Amino acid sequence: MLYCGLRPIEIRRMEWSWIDFENSILTVGKSKTKAGTGRKIPIPPQLKSELIKHRFKRQNEQYVFVRVKNHNLPMDENAFYHAWHNFKREMDIANGAKVYRNQIIESTLSEDLEPYLLRHTFCTDCQAAGVPINVAKELMGHSDISVTAKIYTHMIDEVFEQNRKRLQEYAQHKQNQTVTA
Repeated sequence: MLYCGLRPIEIRRMEWSWIDFENSILTVGKSKTKAGTGRKIPIPPQLKSELIKHRFKRQNEQYVFVRVKNHNLPMDENAFYHAWHNFKREMDIANGAKVYRNQIIESTLSEDLEPYLLRHTFCTDCQAAGVPINVAKELMGHSDISVTAKIYTHMIDEVFEQNRKRLQEYAQHKQNQTVTA
């Protein structure tokens, strides 16, 4: 979700056939939306290496993520959220949460940390990397660019500064062209 902007349902349904390891491309199979189905997403190197490690575990030949007790079935919603809560707990402890008798008594994580926030972070990272909003719309599988725009409008200072400099350089270039003409 963080590196490819997938929806939770797409993670649960993800099949090995969606992944082209040679070209580092993930092609989403069945998605929540028509716009999401069949979209191609570049796989960053850090995710690719983890997927390769996971593949070598050979839990299932069809599905990337499977249920803990039945490796023949893809994760259902319950299994996904159970895995998410385990991940979140481990992350909290690694981040310095106070634990007493195996219970977290003082968390370091925001209470509203949900899987979908990773998808939104991917979209924000697209913006920070200078990915045009129409391309981000396709990567996210949105049918309407206004949905992507709502996430893109959470502009971070770094992105603002990059674009301020671009506009300043363009204005200077334009002025130079006028002066020399």
